[in-house]
Amino acid sequence: MATDSLPATEQEQAQFFDQLCQGFQAASARAGEITRDFRVAGTRVRLRFAGEALISTIVPGLASPVVGAENERGCEIWLWDSETTGVGVPRSPRPWIDFTGSGNIWGFDSSRYRSAYQWGEGSVNVMDRETRQAVFWVRSARQLPPWVLASPLRSILHWWMELNGRQLVHAAAVGYDGRGVLMPGRGGSGKSSTSLACLLGGLDFISDDYLALALDPEPRAYRLYSTAKLAPENLTLYPEITDRCRVVCQPGFDKAVLFLEDGFRQQLRDSLPVKLVLKPWISGVPETTLGPVEPREIERALASETLIHLPHAGAQTLEFLERVSHEVPRAAIHLGTNRSRIASAVQGALCAGITAEAPDSRSRERRPFVSVIVHLCEEDREALRRLAAGIEEQGYPRTELIVAAAGPACDMADEVANLPGNVRFLRFREPAVNAMVWNCAIRESFAELLVWLEPGDRLEPGALDALVRACQLDSASAWVQGRVVSSELGAESLSPLRGAIIRKSAFRECGLFHAGPFLQGSEHRDWLKRAVDRGLTGGQIADITLRVTGTPRTPPLRLPSRVALGQVKAHLDRRRRRDDSAPNTK
Repeated sequence: MATDSLPATEQEQAQFFDQLCQGFQAASARAGEITRDFRVAGTRVRLRFAGEALISTIVPGLASPVVGAENERGCEIWLWDSETTGVGVPRSPRPWIDFTGSGNIWGFDSSRYRSAYQWGEGSVNVMDRETRQAVFWVRSARQLPPWVLASPLRSILHWWMELNGRQLVHAAAVGYDGRGVLMPGRGGSGKSSTSLACLLGGLDFISDDYLALALDPEPRAYRLYSTAKLAPENLTLYPEITDRCRVVCQPGFDKAVLFLEDGFRQQLRDSLPVKLVLKPWISGVPETTLGPVEPREIERALASETLIHLPHAGAQTLEFLERVSHEVPRAAIHLGTNRSRIASAVQGALCAGITAEAPDSRSRERRPFVSVIVHLCEEDREALRRLAAGIEEQGYPRTELIVAAAGPACDMADEVANLPGNVRFLRFREPAVNAMVWNCAIRESFAELLVWLEPGDRLEPGALDALVRACQLDSASAWVQGRVVSSELGAESLSPLRGAIIRKSAFRECGLFHAGPFLQGSEHRDWLKRAVDRGLTGGQIADITLRVTGTPRTPPLRLPSRVALGQVKAHLDRRRRRDDSAPNTK
């Protein structure tokens, strides 16, 4: 299976969308059509169901149903399942290896069409941004996981909100006296328990998980859903909520869903102006207190799961989150063990009118996001900690570290979870050559600027800043190479892209790394040759960007014979096709 897929054409992406539309029409013709209208973040969304099967799954969790909206242009979402309609879904438009964890399809980057396969829920989501039509398909409505009940149609609503100047964010939001507070954070950071404590304390409620956020003309949070989620073991901590609300708890899933419309309708708000961002920390002491927090921590808290769960979240999403972190007053909230005091602490913060400095966005230098990729094959926790600390010591404000782990390194998930900053863990249980791992990291990365490191590499102070500035000054270069210093390896032994920063657009234009068995150790050279053949060029800076402290820590992988033979055949087939297409100069 090829791993160097080039972008799909606009026609191919349009064809896939049309095939799904035809599937809905066939399903609707068989099962009948049922329509529901909703007011979503100030916009109209119409759901057209083929049959009844999906209604009880999708509708209860959505906020703000309305009766009819015929004269208002909005978004239409067509929904069907195969089990009750007998209509199947079209064949996948790309091989499985081109799909990412967030649902993106590598090569499907049209500005008009959006497509996503959500593996966890087994759904296909597509949208034509020009016609404002979208399609949602699942095989069966009976086996959808609880998070679909809690936040249905999340991918499509994300794309629709972007067209309306709003952004889906992973955050909680509550309010008091017409003013709202936003609380971002990773799962387990305390945002859900804080928002539910505020609900019990009489405060207004927007969300505990996902909401739509606008920044213009003022920061405002919009409620998308009427649900909350809790770990099943924590349900007993909120007996008043569980007594008043319907609770769905399915075996095998880590969260139960609470339908808040049942018991707390008077406290649910459609939207609130956001006056404050509170970053939650679990303190372990009884009292809840406030403290200072840097914009960088707010952006990281917003980005940590917003980016992971939303397909086609990219530069636009990152710039939005960066604006939030600087333009809205902010503080840290250190959550105490006395839950009954949390609501009063949040209310007090709103009433106090915190006015943390929020620099003028027009004078603030915006730095592009950078993804740093490392491939680990051995369980060396100390080396991983040193590498992550080195990235933090760069002082560059906007990075993510992608740890791609194979073999024994797969057991370091707990270590990765405790690393500072934005860190993601890609696990490869099966044997995988370097190129396969790197290609996966490219597909999964959020940034348009990529840097590769070996476990023993050390970035020089200011290296990321120097490389990024060189990219900004030389926008025509597909990569920028810094100087590499090695105490044990000669220059000829190092990859020609070692210590460089590469634009992701270059991989879209000339393909990903070839994963042939003959290319182990020379993947970068092979890719660089293809890039040059396509007319791409790179730049050079005099700064030392990287110090190599030893031999490469990622040894070539010895593949099982069946895998190796298959890759040998693919490699020979590529060479044969290339030779056949070459002009005859004899």
